[in-house]
Amino acid sequence: MKNKAFTLVELLIVVVIIGILATFVVLALGSATKRTRDARAKRSIESVRDAVEQYMAAVEDADLTSAFGSATLEVKPGESFDSILKSSGATGFSSVPTDAKGNPIRFRALTTTTYRIEGQTSGSTSATKRCWAVYFSGSLKNNFDTSGGGCTI
Repeated sequence: MKNKAFTLVELLIVVVIIGILATFVVLALGSATKRTRDARAKRSIESVRDAVEQYMAAVEDADLTSAFGSATLEVKPGESFDSILKSSGATGFSSVPTDAKGNPIRFRALTTTTYRIEGQTSGSTSATKRCWAVYFSGSLKNNFDTSGGGCTI
């Protein structure tokens, strides 16, 4: 009578194949998670930019350095940056807009009409760790800069 069981070699081959497939799935999910965090961070920066644009439209002859000072401000609900925006009728923030690392988005008024908003991407090495920054200076309003290393403000 012939035994109809699997041999140990056949079982090991199946386990190895399942392990290889599981590795591919885990790597794909990790990459998708990073892309999702980066996309959410980019939307957070855009929402801060939109709020600043609302402020500049609402306040005649808006002077950003007079309103916000020249220090770097973290964008948090109820704090100075948010209070200044809301006082002009611009949309404020009900939650903290964060970058891909979970840090608050940062804003800095550079001159009376130019500003920089920045947050980090999800990269972890010096080659992949980048900073998303939005500058407003004339036509560079929608410039997302990811070429540099770390954030500057």
